[in-house]
Amino acid sequence: MGEEVIYPNGDRATYLDLTFACTYVSGEARPVDGENTQVGWFELDALPPLRPSSTFRLQRALEYAGVTWFAPAPGDA
Repeated sequence: MGEEVIYPNGDRATYLDLTFACTYVSGEARPVDGENTQVGWFELDALPPLRPSSTFRLQRALEYAGVTWFAPAPGDA
């Protein structure tokens, strides 16, 4: 879980990043919650720039060996 973020309007949030290894079956990726503006599928060699902690979580998901991992990624609070 990341550090608490305090926005200029006083709102406070703490974010939890989850990473899953999934297999595309069908359908079109689209934002549905009103907060996201873009969503998409990417080949591994065409990913947009990621934070080091996101890259670490992605590597862990791709190396999944049947054991769920709950520790923070390096760089996460």
